[in-house]
Amino acid sequence: MTDGINRRARHFLRPLASPGLQAYAVTFAVVLLAYAVGGVYPFGDRYMIYSDGAENMAPRVVELYDKLKNGGSFYYSWRGGLGIDWYFSFLVALIDPFIWLGFPMGAERITEIFALMYLFQIPISAATFAYFLNKKYGGKGPVAVALSVAYALTSQVIAYVFAYNWELPIAMLPLVALGIDKLMDSGDIRLYSVSLALGIMFNFMMGMFLCFGSVLYYLFEAVSRKTAGIFLSKTFARYAAASALGLLLAAWVLIPAAGTVGGTAYNDIGRDFGELTAYFSVPHMLLMMLFGVPVDFLQFTQTTPAYIYSGAFTLLLLALFFFNAQVAPRRKAAAGAVLLALLCAVSVSWINYTVHGFHWPVALPHRFAFLFPFFALMCAFEGYKRGGGLRKSSIARATACLLALLLMLDFRYYMKDPMPGYVNHKLVLVNAGLLLVYSAAIWVASFSKNVRRAGAAGAALALLFIAEIAVSTAVRLPEQTNEGREKYILSAYDDMQAALIPLNAEPEFYRAAMTPRHTESDGRLFGFKSVSTFSEGVNGAFVDNMEKFGFWGGVNSVSYGMESPLWNALLGIKYSINSSYMRRDPPLYYEPAFDAGELSVYENPYALPIGFLVNDASPEISDEPGAGFLNQNAVARAFSGVDGSVYGEPLIPSPDGALNLKVELSGDGRGFTYAPAVPLERGLDLALVMAFTVEDERPLVVSYSADSNVKSLEVYIDGVHYRSADAPGMYLAPLPVGTKLSVKLSLDLEDRDVVRVNTASRSPLFFLGLVPERYTEFAGGPLSGKGVINVVPVNEAAFKAVVDKLRSGTLLVSEYDDTHISGVVDAEKNGTLLLTIPYDERWHIRIDGEERETTPVMGAFTGVELEAGRHTVELVFRPGPAPVAGVLVSVVGVVMVVIILKRKRASSNKPAR
Repeated sequence: MTDGINRRARHFLRPLASPGLQAYAVTFAVVLLAYAVGGVYPFGDRYMIYSDGAENMAPRVVELYDKLKNGGSFYYSWRGGLGIDWYFSFLVALIDPFIWLGFPMGAERITEIFALMYLFQIPISAATFAYFLNKKYGGKGPVAVALSVAYALTSQVIAYVFAYNWELPIAMLPLVALGIDKLMDSGDIRLYSVSLALGIMFNFMMGMFLCFGSVLYYLFEAVSRKTAGIFLSKTFARYAAASALGLLLAAWVLIPAAGTVGGTAYNDIGRDFGELTAYFSVPHMLLMMLFGVPVDFLQFTQTTPAYIYSGAFTLLLLALFFFNAQVAPRRKAAAGAVLLALLCAVSVSWINYTVHGFHWPVALPHRFAFLFPFFALMCAFEGYKRGGGLRKSSIARATACLLALLLMLDFRYYMKDPMPGYVNHKLVLVNAGLLLVYSAAIWVASFSKNVRRAGAAGAALALLFIAEIAVSTAVRLPEQTNEGREKYILSAYDDMQAALIPLNAEPEFYRAAMTPRHTESDGRLFGFKSVSTFSEGVNGAFVDNMEKFGFWGGVNSVSYGMESPLWNALLGIKYSINSSYMRRDPPLYYEPAFDAGELSVYENPYALPIGFLVNDASPEISDEPGAGFLNQNAVARAFSGVDGSVYGEPLIPSPDGALNLKVELSGDGRGFTYAPAVPLERGLDLALVMAFTVEDERPLVVSYSADSNVKSLEVYIDGVHYRSADAPGMYLAPLPVGTKLSVKLSLDLEDRDVVRVNTASRSPLFFLGLVPERYTEFAGGPLSGKGVINVVPVNEAAFKAVVDKLRSGTLLVSEYDDTHISGVVDAEKNGTLLLTIPYDERWHIRIDGEERETTPVMGAFTGVELEAGRHTVELVFRPGPAPVAGVLVSVVGVVMVVIILKRKRASSNKPAR
């Protein structure tokens, strides 16, 4: 009876011996510890919604929950960018099972959902890597678990923890590699094809890097195994076919994504993958990964204070891999080539990445940085596992080489060229001490004749390494959190829902905006039709268009600051939603409507409907920086035919004691260039101040167009602080003639030393520390720049005349939803019906029942020619064949997998001869 109980107990406890489960549990504990130390929910008020998570991910998830709860189209949304392809948003960020599990908690608990999601999702990578080590090497025990924890908490994961949808593709890489092993060993392609497809489906951008990682792994194994004719063998043909099958399975994501891009006015990505360099350029990414060619926006490195973490253990094991006699020379050569190629690309600084190991380089690693630690940790474990191939002298030589490297770094980068927070004396000493401890423990574990002593040494190695990871994670993970999200979401969410009840009761189409912007996707977060949006730059024509008119835009986003009464009217922004703790006054010409808790809603009496008739749909637009108000005047005249300018001539500034800066005025006096006039020091307050004199009593709009290191805009009236703005603009009520107006732009150092990396010097010499002196020079780094400050008066009479003229031929909307708008327009004469909807050929327009061809207006909006008279107008968004085609292709892939499974089962059931 006792034996039966023991057997049942062992059967029940057997899963606890699984390396994958152990690695998951340890990683979970480390992340939970970081939450507790940093005061992250449920241990404090900080939340795992930060950066892109706050501006992009969380708003998308909230909108998904709203569509699931209240209905709505999965193809289009009015909650950002004047209208966005929501299916693309779904494909990019919402194919994640953990997001769907949070739905019962509700959108108002999004902060808690994200905290729990990261806590449970990050350890999955540890589990899959441990499973990989176990299946490939028979890897069990504390060292395998420790290295698996290191993979789950690499620099890429911690640096980009806000991007929850990148976690699962990273977890798929070990399964993809294991699938390639099975493919090469037995011809079984199932694991590889399915895991590759899942990685692509979870996030197709990370899936691109996953595909590249699979190619590197195949080449690594093919060279190591001496596969004859690497690219001509049956094995390669099978690998290529299995890769194609994985793409077929993921086609329901890939094909609609490509179709989305091709349908917009900005489809350069469909013709030339080099247009969007940072986010979608496949050739550029390959150059980065293969040769270390830098991406433009990563040319500068911002350093932080030093911290106690090193990759000494992994680096030591990696060195022992190359000293191990049991590892074939071809395998060493293949591993060296792969690691060197990736090391050239994954970080802005090679030395920094080497010293800090695989956990947290000071500079953000690139999005494909998870590939490097995967190969490095795999080889490190192989070197440890094949302990029989080591000699005592190998451990001594490896340790001596790494100590010499540390001493060289200590001399070159601390004693001679100190760069605080980059490579410093304390960090070098910590690394050296850990290296000696690890070396001694490996010596005991490898050569001790006492089995228990050797096992204890291995356990001590793992525990110390996990302790390092835990310390670093506890320091770094809380920095990727936000302590203000609870107040912003939980406090404002209920008030916002109350405010939307009367607004949504209106039959007319309208837009609203929350001012000033707290995130760039407030409409998506709270549920109103808005303008500002983040990560919808796939329709870059809209972003480019907004930039030309003085609003902030970027590669993948646009922010509308609500500081142009003309643009508020043209874009139909009828309501401004303000909070008492955000700003004390509404935009120009908005009038009080009602309050909802802490929120105050203001109405714009000049807002135009979503469609109106224009005289000339092709105004002359300048591409010159700072020409936003000139372009707005040009549009007003072309659209309405009204002479005069809505915005008067900008006031001309004069330098007025620019703080800590050298300022040079250029052009018409409004343009400027700036550079520090003093040596850079941590915490230095850098600002640019320019003075103006008010010439007449009219409302003023203050805006700037400058480099992105500007962190705030402040206005002083007669030396007294008046207002600040976190958006690139604000309006001022009429001021007495002669008032002295000072505009201050504060430049953000983020309490960091700033060093420019001379990318021309990135070479093997850089890795060895033989870097030219100019490496540490400022030499026009990120705190120098140029821009334009505009202080322009508003001509109220001209503004009202333009609006009145455009009202004479507006689209009166009778009904609308996410993908359909219908109404009537009375046109006094022939013209163009301009619809303030971003141009997309999938919007179809019927005039009086007859479908008409649409054209892009100013490269961004939708227009259709209209004759004089009364017309019925109907707009319908049709997603086109791409979603259906993608599903059908994926079904074909599923059928092929089923056929393969049946053939595999049939062959395994055949009796042996």
